[in-house]
Amino acid sequence: MPILSKKRFPNSAHTVACFTASLGVLFTLPSQAVHAAETLRYVINASSGTQIGEQVVQRGDDGVSKVRFIMKDNGRGPELNESYRYAADGSLLQFVAV
Repeated sequence: MPILSKKRFPNSAHTVACFTASLGVLFTLPSQAVHAAETLRYVINASSGTQIGEQVVQRGDDGVSKVRFIMKDNGRGPELNESYRYAADGSLLQFVAV
């Protein structure tokens, strides 16, 4: 079964939510440079222009990245908190999601 199946997520906003949640990992891929603390904030808007969610990505000096994703469509939707750390070779060392 595909991850973004229409049967599993009948509302297109939920499809956007799942896709956007995975962007946190893409935007925090490891680099060989020295880790510097930074915070990136993304706003999720409905087609009407109303803000329906946000994603905040925090990279710490210690190499731990934290992602907070919230999206509400008609009062319903996911709230995800993730943290992960990469090893020096770029492989995923630790991942926690709640």
